[in-house]
Amino acid sequence: MPAVLERRAGIPQLVLLLAGSCLSVLGAVLIAPVLPQMTGHFADVPGADVLVPIVLTVPP
Repeated sequence: MPAVLERRAGIPQLVLLLAGSCLSVLGAVLIAPVLPQMTGHFADVPGADVLVPIVLTVPP
């Protein structure tokens, strides 16, 4: 019978998982400061105060 290799996750896998879990929060934090400016830019569009945040945060 062939020997079964046992692999364990290490520090690089932990760092990758932690970095990946922070990406969604990082995206929201980077967009938040410009939301008022973008809403002001589209002020003549009805419902811009609701539509701008929705369009920017909807996943592709």
